[in-house]
Amino acid sequence: MLYYLGEHFTGRQSLTRSFWVNFVALASVLYFAGTIVRDIAATDSRFLTGFLAFISINILIYSWQVFGVWRASERALQEHAWFLWARGAQMVVALSVLVILGQILTYVHLSVQTDPPPPGADDVPGYVLDLSSDGTVVALSGDIDFGITRDMRRMLENHARIGAVSLDSPGGLVSEARGLAKLIIRRKLATYVAGSCSSACTHVYISGERRFLGPDARLGFHSYRLDSPYSAIFMDPAAEQRNDLALFHDRQVDPAFLERVLNTPHDAIWFPSHDELLDSGIAHEIRTLR
Repeated sequence: MLYYLGEHFTGRQSLTRSFWVNFVALASVLYFAGTIVRDIAATDSRFLTGFLAFISINILIYSWQVFGVWRASERALQEHAWFLWARGAQMVVALSVLVILGQILTYVHLSVQTDPPPPGADDVPGYVLDLSSDGTVVALSGDIDFGITRDMRRMLENHARIGAVSLDSPGGLVSEARGLAKLIIRRKLATYVAGSCSSACTHVYISGERRFLGPDARLGFHSYRLDSPYSAIFMDPAAEQRNDLALFHDRQVDPAFLERVLNTPHDAIWFPSHDELLDSGIAHEIRTLR
């Protein structure tokens, strides 16, 4: 094994093997493994350390991949004069490095773009999770922000009688909304909106096994936007949203409704009528949660 690793790293393997096996095939395996590990860590903080270790190992493997392909390309160019093949492989590697750097810049940008909290309020989240007096309903209000999936998971673990989640949120982080949706699906909870639920909040709402609306409830939909100037180069918001809309398809929501969502600009918002929400399969019933 060490001999094989050394052969690739020093560029002694053929460019075909270095590129297609050690770079492309291995990267594909690590990508799919990473999505599984990431999803587990998003809903269970006990796996966070393992996820961070996985990322660290990936960085080492990626460095090994890049150096090996680059050196194998140079050797192929010198020994066989395979200009197009060698330079093409190096171009793919270089683009992959740019993509990863772009993702890092995006994460850094997102981590520093919010205003600093006021003194003494460092630990105050932008959301509230309240448990009803009978212990059967969690009321989520405020932004869907960092930590909300973790706190919701703890609440569900500590209160077995919870059967529904009431939502009142303008939206927030898509990653946290995905985490909340997974928790709700796993417990087969109902979802309810009495006031307003918009943007990423609707992804949480649709995850409910049964979905209810109050008489004055509003659900707001729009297409995704990118907060980082670097994201537009490396990410496709429409593709990301179509992936998330798979949950809506699983809930058998009318495709025409979803197309309307995709066609609503990110700087606008569409509030369908109650009839539209019921007819499309978004909501099951208009009622007051008791």
